[in-house]
Amino acid sequence: MNHHQVIRLLEKYNSGLCSSAEQQRIEQWLDKQQLPENPWAGFDQATRRQSLLKVRSRLKHSIGQKKKHQLWKSLLQSAAILVLLAGAVFFYHKAKHNAPDPLKQNLAQNDVKPGGNKAYLTLSNGKRIALSDAANGQLATESGAQITKTKQGEITYTDLQPAKPGARQYNTIETPKGGTYQLRLPDGTKVWLNAASMLRYPVSFAASANRVVELSGEAYFEVAKDKQHPFKVNSAGQQVEVLGTHFNINTYPDNKSPKTTLLEGAVKVKAFGGQKVLQPGEEASLYSGNIHIEKADLQQALDWKNGDFMFRKESLLHLMQRVARWYDIDVVYAKDLDTGQTFSGQVSRTKNLSEVLKSLALSGQLKYQVQGRTVTLYL
Repeated sequence: MNHHQVIRLLEKYNSGLCSSAEQQRIEQWLDKQQLPENPWAGFDQATRRQSLLKVRSRLKHSIGQKKKHQLWKSLLQSAAILVLLAGAVFFYHKAKHNAPDPLKQNLAQNDVKPGGNKAYLTLSNGKRIALSDAANGQLATESGAQITKTKQGEITYTDLQPAKPGARQYNTIETPKGGTYQLRLPDGTKVWLNAASMLRYPVSFAASANRVVELSGEAYFEVAKDKQHPFKVNSAGQQVEVLGTHFNINTYPDNKSPKTTLLEGAVKVKAFGGQKVLQPGEEASLYSGNIHIEKADLQQALDWKNGDFMFRKESLLHLMQRVARWYDIDVVYAKDLDTGQTFSGQVSRTKNLSEVLKSLALSGQLKYQVQGRTVTLYL
């Protein structure tokens, strides 16, 4: 294994992108406090000291992880090995920085910025408002409710007078690819919409026995408590009923099944094949009308709301579907590329597309090219 392969493997380990075999290999090095080669020949003491400071900074995050704590502790106890690693990382990045990199030049010209607060509100009379362009303040008044855009960019509904009997009026809010938005429904329920999602809801719940909304795509709900008026979400062949709770629903068409993930309270999931009650920390998946419940990975289910992409043994096809929705891009796969290969890691959704692709490429299992808003993945 040559110098550059050693350093690439160490970077993959720090990023959580190693295979089991690669991870075992590195941990054997660290247990023995020995790297395969000495990359320090020819470097003076000042360069070693500068590199040492860089690596100590990089290790701060890693040593906080329980799984790696003992390994890094052993490494830190050995000054010789730490200096070797410092020199290797410094030398490798110095060489990469000085050498022309066509891929980086390509990304600099074709990089794609992350999504942001973008959505469209359609009123009951058919008027469509681009919320990212609309000024803060009152947007409209319908069914005795005032619709307002706050300084924080949230849409809120305030009942100005009791709702009159008669035909109910509905509003629809939809986010495009690369868009997300937050709104507060007439009952006080908070909703966060992920990219390429739509929510249809009454302008007022005042004269309703039930609070019923319709969802496609993905949304997180913090439902205002009202035992006399259950809150119901209709989506993709299922209905989720709650009295007051926090939960996430994912009904994107490219998923194998609609998923409902519960954080607080309790929800009842109904479908053609029956109904089941979820407890906090559980997730319900719908397969052919039947509901299956299992323990949820809450961090991964809510990564989008928390501003991250979190990949945990996630297939390339599925994770790129999520990336494509957020960056509003098209993805092309080479014929010989295995889209079922899995990846693990975490990247902020506030980063440009290049940062996400770079994290995937560190695995060594794929390469990429960006042209406009099209990403081509290949071996």
